[in-house]
Amino acid sequence: MKTARIIKFVIAAIVAVVCWSISPTIIGLPDLSLIERRMIAITAFSIILWITEAFPLWVTSVSVIMLMLLLVSDSSFLFLNEGYTTEALGHTIPYEKILASIGDPSVILIMGAFFIAIGAKQCGLDARFVRIILRPFGYRAEMVLLGFMTITAIISMFVSNIATTAMMLAIAMPIIRSLNQDRNGSAAVAFGIAIAANIGGMGTPIGSPPNIIAFRYLSEMVDPINSLSFGDWTFYMFPIVALLILISWLLLIWILPFHKSRINIDLSERNYNKTQSYIFIATIIVTLTLLVCGDQLGLNSFVVGILPIGIFCLTGIVTKKELGEIQWHIIWLFAGSVALGVGLKESQLMQHVVEAMPFTSWPPIMIVIGPGILCFLLSQFMNNTTATAIILPIIASSIQGVQASIAPYGGATAIIICLAFAASMAMALPISTPSNALAYGVGNIRQRRMILLGFVIGIIGLAVTYSLFIYLSSIII
Repeated sequence: MKTARIIKFVIAAIVAVVCWSISPTIIGLPDLSLIERRMIAITAFSIILWITEAFPLWVTSVSVIMLMLLLVSDSSFLFLNEGYTTEALGHTIPYEKILASIGDPSVILIMGAFFIAIGAKQCGLDARFVRIILRPFGYRAEMVLLGFMTITAIISMFVSNIATTAMMLAIAMPIIRSLNQDRNGSAAVAFGIAIAANIGGMGTPIGSPPNIIAFRYLSEMVDPINSLSFGDWTFYMFPIVALLILISWLLLIWILPFHKSRINIDLSERNYNKTQSYIFIATIIVTLTLLVCGDQLGLNSFVVGILPIGIFCLTGIVTKKELGEIQWHIIWLFAGSVALGVGLKESQLMQHVVEAMPFTSWPPIMIVIGPGILCFLLSQFMNNTTATAIILPIIASSIQGVQASIAPYGGATAIIICLAFAASMAMALPISTPSNALAYGVGNIRQRRMILLGFVIGIIGLAVTYSLFIYLSSIII
């Protein structure tokens, strides 16, 4: 095992050195700065280690943060940056922004998710919630999975994907624990919830941050007269969400078949403190309400996410003992992904790569689907909101002169909406989305299975989304 780890590390290091040393002209980006080339090297190094699992995933994430601080930050070694002009060196990344990835809002939401899970367990409410919400779906293992996925997808249309995943994983934990000997079953339930949260967020303009960005561009920059309203979006996207949930469910039970044919949802309840139970329920209700309506009060979902953490600590639902139950390695795991996204953005590497692509010279169908494929691939390794926020403005400005040629394929509307959807369907790795990271932490999921399922579902989702939306856009635009 040690030999294999060393070989994987050496391969990653060699690839990184080649990426650092190779002439930018060879890869068609002659204006790349030294900092950008270093970011390419760090990105290649980390992706190889993440995919091959040469080290535990969180170890690779910590190394990403370390390498960025030492090599591309504004507090890196002096000798690395001496002798270069400002233009040749490029944009060094403020070290504060790299370190801030550890406390990124998404990371705090993941922490809040663990608090919700611990709180539900401490109050003895998880088993009762399972019995209440799953009884209509029966006891068959496959139907229990479908029940979790359906409920998760519906909630995720209106509530943050991370918050939805956290709540549903907390409810599902008694089932996941009861399936401890059924590795496939526990993995299917945990990852099924994450998949449903990612897909469900596509159903409304507020379901995910990429959707919000796309909706703004539709209403303000593309064609305000013919753009989709909130109701139009929900009406036309709901069938896509329902179809993708069904496809994902079928793939899950095929690739991760349950060893148990029936699951007992009438789980025994632990002793609980009634006062703490009432506090927990009230906190969850207030949190969910603010997640849906908080914007009207000036509160975004990340600020609302701190509410259960503070209340559960103050009321003793979570104590110092329970803090040890938090999956801290998952928090570090996702922090590394956030840091990598910060580096790709702040160094301007991602912007230069997107700008260098000759979208307007491509065939019309590729102009429509190409940006989505690019966003899908990039979002596997960085925050999907960041990827969308960088790619979408460049694409929106680039396609203004080719509107006539792409109109038969849905035009700018298809490009913008499907790009946002592509970001949501990037879920092949534990670092791809916070929902994946949470599921990876509790569900006994092997990364190879997650990569297989995530890519297959994502590719099918892209095909279904583009096919259906191009058809729908020809009707509604």
